[in-house]
Amino acid sequence: MKHWNHRICKSTHAVGTEFEEVFYEIKEVYYNDVGEVWATTQDGATVGGNTPDEVKSSLEKMQRALEYPILDLDTIVYAKDEDDGINWDEIENDDFMDKYDAELKKKYGDDYRTN
Repeated sequence: MKHWNHRICKSTHAVGTEFEEVFYEIKEVYYNDVGEVWATTQDGATVGGNTPDEVKSSLEKMQRALEYPILDLDTIVYAKDEDDGINWDEIENDDFMDKYDAELKKKYGDDYRTN
């Protein structure tokens, strides 16, 4: 079953021409049917919600990321998700998550997200 969770992700970025900066952030990580990582969000996750309880729940889910190994985004090889029916070539990075969410909602319904 496809699912997602929060994970700490490590990435390295060039700073000028002589330095590199290692950066860690919590991102949403998506898994295929066999539990392999096939996507991560471009930006880090944010804590938010429509009520204080939703903010608390969001933060609690993010805290679970501390229990998992850190994902190194510089070396990860993403798995393919052959069965999702989404034409990934048409999706731009800028609006990736909006289109991704819309496609998954069409295919699996509003309750497709599970932690």
